Amino acid sequence: MQIINMNNYPFVMQFRPVVFALILCSMGLSTALIAQTKDLPTEAVEIIKNFDARLEDAEKVGIAPATLTLDTSVQRQTYFVESTPTRLEYPAPRLRPLAYKREEIQDQYNGFVKAGYGLPKSPFVEAGYAFRLEDRFDAHIGILHHAANNKKLDNQRFSRTAFDLDGNVHLPDQFTLHADVGFKQDIVSFYGYDHADTSFNESATKQRFNRFALGGEIFNTSVNAYNVDYQIGADFYSLSDFFDSDETGLDVHLALTKWFADSHPLKIEIGNELSAFSDTISKNLNTFYIKPSFTFHGDAFRIRAGLNLVSLDGGIKVLPNIEGLYSLVGNALAIYAGWQGDYHQNSFDHLRQYNPFIVSELEPRTTIYRDLYGGVKGAAQGWNYQAQAGFKKSDDLALFLVDNIDTRRFRVLYDTVNIIYLSASAGIELWPGLEFSGTLLQNFYDPQTEESAWQLPGLETFLSARYTLLEKRLLLRGDAYLASGVPYLNESDNKDHLGSLLDLSISAKYQVVKHAWVWLQINNLNNNKRERWVRYPSYGINFLGGVLLRF
Repeated sequence: MQIINMNNYPFVMQFRPVVFALILCSMGLSTALIAQTKDLPTEAVEIIKNFDARLEDAEKVGIAPATLTLDTSVQRQTYFVESTPTRLEYPAPRLRPLAYKREEIQDQYNGFVKAGYGLPKSPFVEAGYAFRLEDRFDAHIGILHHAANNKKLDNQRFSRTAFDLDGNVHLPDQFTLHADVGFKQDIVSFYGYDHADTSFNESATKQRFNRFALGGEIFNTSVNAYNVDYQIGADFYSLSDFFDSDETGLDVHLALTKWFADSHPLKIEIGNELSAFSDTISKNLNTFYIKPSFTFHGDAFRIRAGLNLVSLDGGIKVLPNIEGLYSLVGNALAIYAGWQGDYHQNSFDHLRQYNPFIVSELEPRTTIYRDLYGGVKGAAQGWNYQAQAGFKKSDDLALFLVDNIDTRRFRVLYDTVNIIYLSASAGIELWPGLEFSGTLLQNFYDPQTEESAWQLPGLETFLSARYTLLEKRLLLRGDAYLASGVPYLNESDNKDHLGSLLDLSISAKYQVVKHAWVWLQINNLNNNKRERWVRYPSYGINFLGGVLLRF
C-alpha cells in the first residue's frame, strides 16, 4: 500500500482540521449507529419517500429532464462538476430526457399555491413560500399532498404527504452554510391479488413509510488564497414502515478541489455512508470511500484520470474513474469514452423507493458496478443530442420476485449481472415556443445465476412536445411513454413477461389574470392498464385539474 505524505500537499494541510474532524465524526457516528441497531424504535410512524411507483402506475411517468451540453470550456468555474455518463446502477436505469430550455423570468413571486382534484378520487395540493434577507439569508418552505383511490378496484390507492424546510446563510465572498429538514409519508396498498377470489379490508393491505431527514453542508463561495474549493456535508434519515421495520442512515462527505491554471482540477472526495436496518434481523451497511481524480482541459479535448477506492465488509475495491472527450466540430460534435466504477447501497430506503411492495424482512447489500462506455454528443442552434453504448458489470444487483408466503409482495434477491445498453436522446426547438425532446434506452441483461433480470425494464422510450403561445399565457404539452414488459416467474414457476405500456398524456396551463392560472392534465389517454409489477395494474385513464395562484 502506498503511503501519501500529506506534508507534500500544503493546500490539503491547510484544511487538515476539517478533514480530521470529518473522519472522527464519521467513525463516532458509525459506531453509534451500529451499536443502536437493536434498539431502533419499533412503532410505526407516518411518512413517505418521493417514490412514484404508484405514480408511474397511476398516471404519466414523470421523468426529470437532464441537459446534455458539451463542456469544452477552459473557463474557471466556482465549482467543478464531472460529466457523468449514462449509468445502469441500481435502481434500474430511468430515462433522462433532454431538458426544456428554461423560460425567461418575467415576474418574481415569493409564494404559490397549486390545488386541484381529479379522478379516480384524487385530491392534490402543493404550496411553497420563499424568504430572503438581502444577500445574507434565504429560506424556502414547502408542503405537498397527493392521493388517489380507485373505487373500481378494491384497495387500489396511494397517498403522499410531504413537508420540507431549507435555508442558506451567506457570508459574502467567503462561504455558504446550508441546512434542510423534511418529513415524508407514503401510504401504498397491496392490491396485487386475485380480486375475484379474495378480498381484504383496507387495514390488511396497508403499507406506510415515514421518513424524517435532516442535512447540512458548508461550501466556499469565492476563490481563496490556495485556489481550493471545498464542500463539507452530512445527511441523516430515519425510516419506519407499517410492519415495525426501521432504518437509520448517515452520509458524511468532504470534497476538495485544487485548481491549476484556473482550468485543470485536482479533486478528492472522502465520505462514509452508513445504514442500520432492523426487522426480524439486523443488518448494517458501512461504506467508506476515497475518490481522487485529475482532469485536464485542452482546447478541443478533456481527459479525466482517477480511482474510486471503496471499503466494504468484503474488503477494499479499487474501481476505475477514467474518461476522455474530443471535440470534432466545436460544441456541435464530440466523441467520448470512459471506464467508470462505483457503488450503490441497496438500503431499505432505496429499495422501497424503487418497489414499495417489497417485503420488510430483507437483506440490504451494496452493488458494485464497472461501466465501460462510449458515445457522441453535441449541441448547436437550438438542438442537442447524445448517443451512448456501454457494457456494465454489476455485482449484487437487486432483482425482484413474488414472495412465496405473501404473493402480494416481492422479495429481493441479488445476482451478478452483465448489462449491455444503448441510449439516445435528442431535443430541438423548431421555432420560438415549440420544443420537442425524446429519449430511448435499451438494456440487455445477462444474469450469472438467475434465468432473467426479474422485474427490471428492457426498453423504455419517452417523447415530449411543448408549445407556448398567446404571449406565454397558454402552455400546451403532450407526452408519450413506451416501456416493454418486464420478466417474471408465473404461478407455474416458468419465465413469463408482463405486457408492454403505451402511455399518452396531455396537459395545459392558462393564465387567467396576472396571479392566477388554471391547469389540467389527462394521463394514459389510451387507458392502458399494464402491470409494472406482477398483479399490480395501473390506474388507466385519469385526470387532474385545478388552479395555481402565485403571490
